[in-house]
Amino acid sequence: MSLDVRNLSAGYRGRPVLRGVSLPRLGGGSLTALLGPNGSGKSTLLKALAGLLGYQGQIELEGVDLRRLGLAQRMARMAYLPQALPRGVHLRVLEAVLTALRADGVARSDDLERVEAVLRRLGCETLALQHLDALSGGQRQLVGLAQALVREPRVLLLDEPLSALDLRHQLRTMELLASLAVERDMAVLIVLHDLNVAMRHCTGAVLLQEGQTVAAGAPADAITPANLARVYGVQARVEACSKGHFQVQVDCELPQVPCSTPV
Repeated sequence: MSLDVRNLSAGYRGRPVLRGVSLPRLGGGSLTALLGPNGSGKSTLLKALAGLLGYQGQIELEGVDLRRLGLAQRMARMAYLPQALPRGVHLRVLEAVLTALRADGVARSDDLERVEAVLRRLGCETLALQHLDALSGGQRQLVGLAQALVREPRVLLLDEPLSALDLRHQLRTMELLASLAVERDMAVLIVLHDLNVAMRHCTGAVLLQEGQTVAAGAPADAITPANLARVYGVQARVEACSKGHFQVQVDCELPQVPCSTPV
């Protein structure tokens, strides 16, 4: 499995957001953090990769230009989870995940078993018979993740899937994603704001700023004090901690340098 992104530009109604973004090849077994401040283009990049937004540049999935794949072909290979799921869907959790699994219109004999298995792995099997509208924000995020995972995609695109989860479910979710990426030979690209989660769990990291790639590579190589100063405007330290992990400690915000006015 491979996903290649080269010189990607995209935007909305003529307003450019991404400006020539390229990523290292995302291969099977990879869990890559997409990092950057608000408005840096992270969500726009995921939408373009999912085929939901027009773009210039090159996106290739397993060597095939994404533009050459029809909707059904993309859905069979890729799954995209936005920041928020739509409300007003009058389904129980089990029904919602089954609906996602059967998006291609084909029912299989093991559908129910697959849905129950993914709910168990996410630790939300007790929600199976509850209505979506009765769930908390964190519970809805877990259901959305179940809808994406149950389809067993080759590429999984996740936009801030941890934002409403408590610490225990954040840990469980990241460990599960890392495990499934290897088990299924799947590439996972996940938007995160917690740099320490990226450091601990991810195999790669990409830092965006103003629609451009600032750094990409192994988390310890991309998430450096110099890059954090440039991207976030903070003074930070990256220190080794137990079990070989690295931890980011933010000390203070850096003073902004005023733009000089040409005479």
